[in-house]
Amino acid sequence: MSDNVFVATNTLEVYLQQAMSGRVSMDEFLKVFVSSELFMPSVTECGDNPSKLVPLVFRKGSTSMAALFTNLQRIDPFKDKIKDVLAMKGGEFLLRAAPGFGIVVNPGWPIGFDIADYAIKDLVSRFVPNIGTQHDAPADFYPAVAQQKDCN
Repeated sequence: MSDNVFVATNTLEVYLQQAMSGRVSMDEFLKVFVSSELFMPSVTECGDNPSKLVPLVFRKGSTSMAALFTNLQRIDPFKDKIKDVLAMKGGEFLLRAAPGFGIVVNPGWPIGFDIADYAIKDLVSRFVPNIGTQHDAPADFYPAVAQQKDCN
């Protein structure tokens, strides 16, 4: 999958490429990230109930990383494992991340990045200050993830 050619298809991906090449700061990119729509594939059907979501998971060392994608088509290399996809703003995904899990953005693509599990709370406090009071969702919305086998 690392042979996939990455062509930016939306504003978030343009900012991601620019951040990775040093043309915009990481803070500028993260402001766009938290307000942009992202896609989390689920290996189970979840419909309108995010608590049923079991994300596509990868291992990075000893940490489980839930996959997020910047474009729905970026999920295609994993389509044989995917039963559903949840679309949500990046800030919402950060806010609802299950404790102990990191996030890998665009796994299998040359343009992507990781967010370590221990860094998520800091990103939420810095870039998502108001989202936490605007919904009733549980803090972690993929509690069944412990049952999921890693994808790599």
